[in-house]
Amino acid sequence: MTRQQFIDIGIQLDFSYLDYPFDDEILAIRHKYNNKIFALIFDNRELFVNLKVNPLEGELLRQNFEYIKPAYHMNKKHWVSVQLLCADVELVGKMVKQSYNLVKPKRLVVGNVKQQTYR
Repeated sequence: MTRQQFIDIGIQLDFSYLDYPFDDEILAIRHKYNNKIFALIFDNRELFVNLKVNPLEGELLRQNFEYIKPAYHMNKKHWVSVQLLCADVELVGKMVKQSYNLVKPKRLVVGNVKQQTYR
């Protein structure tokens, strides 16, 4: 999977946008309404992406796929690093959607009034 293929998957999700929070080397994909990051793309001699995961699922993924490691510079219980060039495109697509769902707001707040459940 290439960097651009991954970006295309991430930005197709509702209310997501690209950001460079640290420098021009690390790209984040965030949710518009709470600004939470659900994917970080970086090149550490190899192309990697950090994704948020359910802790139990993250452990299983790390055990079963050599290209999925504990997250680089993140909470290793809730995040994994995926080596994109070796990764299965379909699996990464599912992981991106799961990461997005874990960070998106439960409710959309407009002013001081809570709206209907966001999901």
